[in-house]
Amino acid sequence: MRRVHQYTDLLMFMALQHAPRAARITATRCYAAYVIQVFHVVPDAG
Repeated sequence: MRRVHQYTDLLMFMALQHAPRAARITATRCYAAYVIQVFHVVPDAG
């Protein structure tokens, strides 16, 4: 399953290379918020 995430991360990275700066910042913030949320959910599940 991690391979899927790596592939998605790569696609996002490639897409953001050609995006305007504001879009890159917004996407980075959204992605960071998503990662933080995922890591907060994992300990509760275990």
